[in-house]
Amino acid sequence: MFDETKNKDQTGLADDIPKQADLKSKENSYHTQRPSTIHPHDLIKANEQLLLEINERKSIEEELKRSKQICETVLNAIPATISLIDTRDFTIIDANKAFLDDVGMQREDAIGKTCHKLTHRQAQPCDSPDHICPIQQMMKTGLPSTVEHRHYKKDGGMITLEISAFPIKGPDGEALQVVHVAQDITERKKTEELLKKAQENLEKRVTERTAELVAANEQLQQEINERVRAERDLRKSEERFRTVADFTYDWEIWRGLDGEFIYVSPSCERITGYQADEFTQDANLLLNIIHPDDRDDFRIHLRDIERSSDIFHIRFRIIRRDGQVRWISHYCQPVYGADGTRLGRRSSNRDISERKEAENEILKYQEQLRLLNSKVSLTEERERRQIALDLHDGIGQTLAICQISAQKLQQATDSKTVIKAADRIISFINTAIADTRSLTFNLSPPALYELGLEAALDELAE
Repeated sequence: MFDETKNKDQTGLADDIPKQADLKSKENSYHTQRPSTIHPHDLIKANEQLLLEINERKSIEEELKRSKQICETVLNAIPATISLIDTRDFTIIDANKAFLDDVGMQREDAIGKTCHKLTHRQAQPCDSPDHICPIQQMMKTGLPSTVEHRHYKKDGGMITLEISAFPIKGPDGEALQVVHVAQDITERKKTEELLKKAQENLEKRVTERTAELVAANEQLQQEINERVRAERDLRKSEERFRTVADFTYDWEIWRGLDGEFIYVSPSCERITGYQADEFTQDANLLLNIIHPDDRDDFRIHLRDIERSSDIFHIRFRIIRRDGQVRWISHYCQPVYGADGTRLGRRSSNRDISERKEAENEILKYQEQLRLLNSKVSLTEERERRQIALDLHDGIGQTLAICQISAQKLQQATDSKTVIKAADRIISFINTAIADTRSLTFNLSPPALYELGLEAALDELAE
């Protein structure tokens, strides 16, 4: 990279001339100053000095060689394309590996060719306003220049490069050479284009979103105003419904899904002696005031209504705060929100103690009436049995005797008139006997006394 043997009139060669002149001047000085007769001691000393200088020169050359190798290694390891260009004719003096790989040429083939021929495939340097040559711009200003160019690759494809030109000036300050550094920014440009499009798209979306937010804000403000009105109406409605609920005669309860009391009407105090706040603060208060004999039934009731949507009814007793026992008629059903969500259960509880007492009185009267009816029935049954016995033993026997007498009369006479009259009498007597037996049976069936009521009914059905 950048071989010192090339253009020695400008680089390496110019560095060697002063060194040779110094050696020559030292040699001439030695010859002019030495005496006509050289002393062996002086000759040895001169040889030692010469060997010292030669070794020093070799060390410098080795150091320069190592430095050169390091520079070549570093430059060839750089992914950017770097070339050394002559400012007089734009020919390439040297180039690193990345540059040679980019143009697809060997080093010896690329050196001597113009930069615009290799990278732009044109005979003249770039001169268009939108494709400024960084070397020409640098030569005008005397300062490093950076531009963006599009170059041809070895496969014919185009790439976008960021090119920087750094001058190498001679003793008079004129730029003799330029270090031409090109960095492939194709992907960066694509990314920039994508970012630009994304930014434009983002700005468009921001504009659209801003418009949507403005519309949404207006809609939200309208909804807020409507909500304020709805809440105001709701408060009025709630006040009306609460007034109705608070002043109901029955003890109204709303329990949530967790069993907690959400609402308890003030009438609970009249019925139980406990205030509404006491129920809302203690979810077990209702169960605790239920009569011990009715608590299990109420627990079963709570279990049955847990998932049911039916209306349930149960009666139970409570023990008031003052110790009185009161009967409660309890109806409950599930309640739902406007969206169909289950919100718990509502129950109505009415004190039916007076009605329960009246029912108990009625039951007592009904029991007394049942006993009285039973006594009347027994009396009637005894009378029927007695009548049946009288019919069977009295009229039945008399009719049987009459029948026998009529038959004897019929047998004892030859008179057809008498016989005929006797037949009619016997027929009437038989009819009367059959009616008497039927009446006796209906009044007091024999099976009723011999087999019992159930068997008598079965016999009657058959």
